[in-house]
Amino acid sequence: MDELLLEQISEFRGAYPDIPLTDVDMSALEGAFFVTLPVGRVGAKSRNGRTYTKAAVESIVEQINRKRPEGRWGHLTQAERATRYDPPAIRWLAATLDAEGVAWAKGIPMTAEAKEHFRVAKAAHALVGTSIYGTADLRGEDVMSLDLETIDLAGAARVGVPETAARPQITQETVEVDDMAEDNATLISELTTERDTFKTQLQEMQGKYDATIAELDSARAELTEAKKVQLASDVRAVIAELVELEALRPIVSEMLGDVDSKEAAEKRIAELLEREDVQRIAKALVAELAGPRAVVAPKPADNKPLVIDEAYIAEARRVTAI
Repeated sequence: MDELLLEQISEFRGAYPDIPLTDVDMSALEGAFFVTLPVGRVGAKSRNGRTYTKAAVESIVEQINRKRPEGRWGHLTQAERATRYDPPAIRWLAATLDAEGVAWAKGIPMTAEAKEHFRVAKAAHALVGTSIYGTADLRGEDVMSLDLETIDLAGAARVGVPETAARPQITQETVEVDDMAEDNATLISELTTERDTFKTQLQEMQGKYDATIAELDSARAELTEAKKVQLASDVRAVIAELVELEALRPIVSEMLGDVDSKEAAEKRIAELLEREDVQRIAKALVAELAGPRAVVAPKPADNKPLVIDEAYIAEARRVTAI
């Protein structure tokens, strides 16, 4: 009879065995840490009342060594089982059955979350659980054999038996230096070549960057100079437009000072032309350009007295005034 086995979680207080990792490329796992936990026991009962026979536990150990199954955070539901797949939390690499009938497995955490989970549990002397998931062949309430799918991680507080959790043993495997010497030499050579290539590329990129910055600085300088020339031309045009008296324009230009736009020049010139001192200067310039106001009358041919046209003189004075 085949039946989906929900879980079997157990805690064992014996000594943790040394489980060698055979047929595993340890050079690819350098620096990783491994977790050893109990995953089964001969005669243990699951939450749903199933009892594991020795044959079933031996089969679990054999399948771990052969399949190297994954483990997730908790079990899939029956509805999820056919299609759902999430990245595993752990992968089990090896297992052994000790003299007490306890099945132990060694796995490698696959995610940062799983690594932190085991690291903190180890530091806090806290319990974690493992749970077998697969299809069982039952004889009454006894599990005779098991088609193992995963060995999942379970919450220690929700187990069905008081002794259904264990403190994780964390180890780091040693990689033999002699076996890796040649591979390391090749790797170092490749990394050195990559480093030198990156240095050359970086120098080329730095040169291009410096040239681009120099071009931008030159373009900015040219633009700034062009703006200055254009502004000077605009200011001269504004002075010519607003200051009608040509002789007054150099004076207004000197008094104008620095302005940053044509509009600012227009406003400043309008303010200068309203000033009393500027108006006095303008009047003086007009008077200077107009010359003396004396009227020299021609001598009458008939020696009659000269009649001065006062209206003419008044008009002349008005024209020469501001």
